[in-house]
Amino acid sequence: MQIYKRAIGAIAYGLAGILGACNAGPIDQGGAEDISVRRGALTTATAGLFIPTYYDADDNSSWDKALAASSSTPFYVLNPADGPGSSFDPAFAGWSAYIHETGQLVIGYLEFVYDTPTSTITQQIDNYVDWYRVDGIFFDDAFRYSYQSDLSKVSWLIDYTTSKSGWNTNYLIPIFNWGTIPPEQVVSCSIGRSNLTKIVDFEDTESVFSGTSITDAFSTTTVPWLYTYKPTHFVQLIYGASSTSATSLLATMRTRNAAYAYITDRTYGNNPWLAPASTGLWDSEKNAYSEEPPFTDFGGSATDPSPPSNCPSANTCDHDLCFSSGTSDPLAASCDSCVNYICNAVDGYCCSTDWDDMCVGEAVSYCSLSCS
Repeated sequence: MQIYKRAIGAIAYGLAGILGACNAGPIDQGGAEDISVRRGALTTATAGLFIPTYYDADDNSSWDKALAASSSTPFYVLNPADGPGSSFDPAFAGWSAYIHETGQLVIGYLEFVYDTPTSTITQQIDNYVDWYRVDGIFFDDAFRYSYQSDLSKVSWLIDYTTSKSGWNTNYLIPIFNWGTIPPEQVVSCSIGRSNLTKIVDFEDTESVFSGTSITDAFSTTTVPWLYTYKPTHFVQLIYGASSTSATSLLATMRTRNAAYAYITDRTYGNNPWLAPASTGLWDSEKNAYSEEPPFTDFGGSATDPSPPSNCPSANTCDHDLCFSSGTSDPLAASCDSCVNYICNAVDGYCCSTDWDDMCVGEAVSYCSLSCS
C-alpha cells in the first residue's frame, strides 16, 4: 500500500512539477492544512529530526526508512544534484509529494559558492519552488560568510527566500549551514531579519561534539547570547556516532539549544547523508522525538531578543566585496551601498572593468570593511 500511494503521489506531483516548469502558476492543494497554522507551528516550541535525505531517487529502501519517521521529522532536505538540477525530475517530485502527504516539510539543498551570481541563485530557488514545491532552502557551506559584506549577502538571501511561498508555508524558510557557532552578529541579524531563519551551528563527528573544545564553545559562559534565542532556530548534525549514543547525544543537543537534530553512524568518507543511519541508532533517535519534548527541556529562551541596530543592509552583488578573481569581474554600483560609494566617489574602474585587489583595499579603507 505504501508503494502504491507513493507511486500515485509521484504521478500527481510529477504533473504539478511539469506544470510549474511551464509557468502554470499556483496549484490547488486540495484541502491541505491551513498554511498560516503550519507557519505558526514552526516558530513556536517544536522539535524533531532534521534529515539530510541526499538519497538517489531510486533508492527506495532509504526513502522508505526515512519516511517511516515522518511523525518525528518536521524537515527533509531534498538534494537532486547539489541543487535542483538542470531540469525537472519526476522521481524527486514524487518523493517531495509523499513527504508533503505525511504533513511534513521539504527543504531544497543548495550548494552555495560565495561568488555565485545572484541571477543563478534566484533561478535555482525558483526552480525548487516550481519543480518540487519546497517549503524552504538549505544554504550549505554558510561558514564562508565571515565578512560583513557576506552578512549583507545573507540578508539578501533571507529577503529573497522569504519573498517566495512554499507548499506548506506562507514563506520559504531560510536555513544556513554554518557547521559551527557563527558570530553573534550573524545570528542576531539573520534571525532579526526573519524569525523563520534557522542555523546549523554544529556539523561534525560525535568525538568532536563530545570533546572539551566544543563543550566549552557551547557553554553559557562562552556564548551566553546563544541561549537568549528560541531553540527552534538551531539545528545540529552529528555523523560517525556510535550505535548506542543517540539518547545521550540528543539530550546534550537540547541543552545546547538545538530543537532540531540528526545523528548517523555513517562517516564523512562515504558522505554520511547518502543513506539513513543503521537501524539501532535510527530507531533510538526516531523514538526520542516521537513525542515532542517540552519547551523547558531546552537551554534557550521562549522569545527572541530584539535585533541590533548595526545590521548591514542587503546586497545583490555577484560576489563578496573581499573577493577579487584576477579577471574582468566588475560589480554593479547598485548592488551595495559601499560599492556605490567606491565606484562613484573613489574608483570607477571597480564597476566598469574589474573589482580587483585595489577595490577591495578601498572598500576596507572607506567602508570599514573587514576582510580578515
